[in-house]
Order: sequence, then structure tokens, then C-alpha cells
Amino acid sequence: MPSDTPTPLIVGAGPVGLTLACELVRNGIRPRIIDRASERSQTSKARAIFPRSLEMLEAMGVVDPFLAEGQRLHGLSLHHRAEQIAQIELTTVASPFPFALALAQSETERLLGEELSRRGIEIERGVELTNLTQNSELVRATLRHPDAQEEAFETPWLIGCYGAHSTTRHLLAMDVAGAQYEESFVLADVQLETSLGRDLIHLFLSDDGILGIFPFGQNRWRVIANIPPETRGQTLPEPTLTDVQALLDLRAGSGERASDPVWLTRFHISHRKVRDYRQLRVFLAGDAAHIHSPAGGQGMNTGMQDAFNLAWKLALVVRGICPPQLLASYDEERSPVASDVLNLTDRITRMGTMRNSLAQSVRDFLLPMVSGIDFVSECVAERLTELAGDYRTSAIV
Repeated sequence: MPSDTPTPLIVGAGPVGLTLACELVRNGIRPRIIDRASERSQTSKARAIFPRSLEMLEAMGVVDPFLAEGQRLHGLSLHHRAEQIAQIELTTVASPFPFALALAQSETERLLGEELSRRGIEIERGVELTNLTQNSELVRATLRHPDAQEEAFETPWLIGCYGAHSTTRHLLAMDVAGAQYEESFVLADVQLETSLGRDLIHLFLSDDGILGIFPFGQNRWRVIANIPPETRGQTLPEPTLTDVQALLDLRAGSGERASDPVWLTRFHISHRKVRDYRQLRVFLAGDAAHIHSPAGGQGMNTGMQDAFNLAWKLALVVRGICPPQLLASYDEERSPVASDVLNLTDRITRMGTMRNSLAQSVRDFLLPMVSGIDFVSECVAERLTELAGDYRTSAIV
């Protein structure tokens, strides 16, 4: 690659920014990637990698370490308390990876970061974007380093990948439409004594809310549950193991015993999306562009696929092989995908958190019948695994 090849700037070194950086390097472009955090995340956060993303990682040449370290989940089991009422199989999807892979986001970041390092690019930690301006030719970014020194950096393209609280998006005052859910959630990563299958995601529907139990390695499980909307305005302490056990007893009722928590937290969720993924020479990807309910585990997967889509196009433009007009297809292709994911996760969230007893009864009555129809079950599996999406209406296809 010529030494005068322009250097794109990636802001954010989570899974999205790292995917983008790895793909740019693979396509002959050496980006600069910064992150204001002094070290990578140590918490698990997003845990599911779905077949479409595994296919993407295979194309990147990095899927094997993920398969070696992750736990394969072959379906989704729906319960009403201790009774299983439906099951969605992932083993039938048309993919070389007919399963979801359970792996902590911190490990996803580690594996992608190691691949990037092998390719000769190091993440600049503790470096923060504090301002930017742009014109039709370039972006001028102000970067603050750990020693508080500021750097003026010029780049032809800047990509904001720093999550839901994107500095890039705020600096450009890019509109984001949507709202917060009334529900709040409790999350716990614990050891669990249980008879539940370790190759399934388990979702418990009860009269007072939803409870998800997700297996991952070392006999650990994630427990996630909504709590009443009236608690939203209250200042509540972080949940305790006792709180988590009470939710398991109330909503699962099948003898699960939690112990040895490594992460306990409360959080709120939103459903939001920017109108445009691009402003002149600045792009947004991942949670910077779209924020989902965690229902269905779609957020990280959608963001990494944003990055994969943008990377090869940006590389062709930076190398002078294709005109900049190619980049218009990024928004055209990825924005509808995010809208579909928002609709899907919103439906799952509202189905699981409905409070009306009649609506709950209808839901619990219909789910076993609907999920038992092969066509419906296959469609749900394709939507969850993100295999249903395509770009056939894109102007460049």
C-alpha cells in the first residue's frame, strides 16, 4: 500500500469499531482506531453471535477462535413458569453455522483486538474525540490524549462507533428518533444449579414479567428480567443475589439456585435510530446509529454487520478503485436492516412485558400452536439469526 494512502479514523474500539478496523486492514487500508477507555471492557455485555455474523467472521478469516471459545446454542425455549410451551430450533437454518454462539462481549473484543494487532494496528487507548469539523474534502478532528494534550488530526473519513452515547453523533447534532421503554431490567451473570438444557436460550413468561436465562461457559448463566415500570423514577441500589434468586423462584419456578455472581446491574433500554447514517464525510455504525432492546440479542450483531458492509466499500474508495458515490449504498442497505431489527426487538419486548392478564392468556395460548407450524418457526429462526436480510433492492445490486 502506498505510504500516502489516506488514513480513516475510527472512534470507538468495541466490537463494531474493531470489526471495521480488521476489515479495512484486510482490504488494504490501515486505519487509526481510538477509544477513550483506558482498557477494553471487562464485563460480558452482549453475549450472542448469530449465524449471519459467524458467516461474516468466516469471510474475515477469524471465525475459528470464536468457535473454539464460544458455546453453541441450538435454539430458543419458551416457558410459562416450569412448563415449556414452545421451542424455536436454529439447527434448521440455511447456514454453515446453524447455531448461536454464546461468548462474552469482552472476549469478542479481545479476539478482534488480537487479530488487529497481528495485522500491525494497535488501539490508541485513552484518546478521546472532543471536537470535529468537516468540509467536502476532509474531516478535522480534535483528539485529547491521556496526558491532556490535544492533537489536531485530519482524515478523509471518520467513522463513529462509540455506542449509544456517541460523541460523534452529538458533535454533529445528528437526529435520533425513538423513545425509552417504561420497563427497567435486572441483569446477573451467575453460576446456576439447574436442569435446563445448556444448549438453549430459555425465556420464561409469567404474569408479572419476563425472565431470560442464557447459558455460557464455566457453568455460568446470564439471568435477565424486567422489573415494574413504577420503579423507573426511583433510585434503587444495585441488585443483590437475593433479588435475583427471588426473580428465579417467582418466574421460573423450576428449582434454579443462583450463586457466585460476577456481575449484577440494573439498566434501562431504548429503541432509537438516526435518520441518516452519514453526514458528508462522517459515518455512524452500530449503537451510534441504532439502539435496540436487548431482546433477541440483535444489537451487537447488527452493528458488526454495519461495519463489515462499510469497510470494503470505504477501502475501494480510499484506494481510488471506486468513486465516492459507492458509499451512498451503506445507508441505503443498512438503515432498513436496523429498522427491521428495531421492529423485531420491540415486538419481542412488548410481548414479554405485557401486563394485561387477558393479553397474557391469549399470548400463552397461541404461542405453542404458532411455533408448532414449521413455516412460522423457520421464519422466526431466520429473523432471529439475521439470515432473512438481503440487499436485493440496493441500487448497486
